[in-house]
Amino acid sequence: MTDVPGRKSGSREDENRCPGCGCLNRPGNRFCTRCGARLIDDGTAGHHPRLIPLGGDRRGPLLLMDNRNTLGRGLSNSVVVGDPQVSKRHAEIGRDDEGKYWIRDLGSRNGVFLNGGKVTGPRRLRDGDLVKLGSTILRFETSGSGPPGDR
Repeated sequence: MTDVPGRKSGSREDENRCPGCGCLNRPGNRFCTRCGARLIDDGTAGHHPRLIPLGGDRRGPLLLMDNRNTLGRGLSNSVVVGDPQVSKRHAEIGRDDEGKYWIRDLGSRNGVFLNGGKVTGPRRLRDGDLVKLGSTILRFETSGSGPPGDR
């Protein structure tokens, strides 16, 4: 864990912890200073779909904040995945006009897999689907983010 200079270690009243790597950031930071992940400190986390890392050393959900979210190793992605088998720009998850989510491969070297099948074009995502990028497995969750009939 990285402590913010000038703050007592263990202080919890104004923490801004990265949901991706667990790094403690200054209050008001919008992006993690360690991994570049988007930070959420405004109480909106429950209203966005998320990817839940299964296994590995990632902590917390990876929130999908935009209508189009890129996933990959590069720091310019909406969701940074720290896996050497993941391409710099590996995949994209988007939301269509009807509020349905989809995933597509952005030409990655190792491919994108949805529930064990290789993604060769845009594929619809449903609550609970398993997405594999490199050696990273993520569970897609929409709970609290869409109409009850779509969960």
